[in-house]
Amino acid sequence: MLVSLADDLVDYLANIPELGLTAGVNLFNGLIPQEVSNEVAVIASPGEAPEEILNTESINIDFWCLYDHTDSGYDMAQHIANL
Repeated sequence: MLVSLADDLVDYLANIPELGLTAGVNLFNGLIPQEVSNEVAVIASPGEAPEEILNTESINIDFWCLYDHTDSGYDMAQHIANL
């Protein structure tokens, strides 16, 4: 489920033209290649232990914006947060 949700988020972000993100180029699901700069990563990880009584599971989703200039990375993070 983690991979599927992160994949869906990557697809969603890649289809927003004003972000200028392209999956596999400057938008990644998971870890980012070291040779790439000015990119966004969608990182999914398990949340707290599942709630057995309610049969629920939590998932953490992080968006890492790694840019050469802090202001550019912050602007991208804000844009994604405001979607």
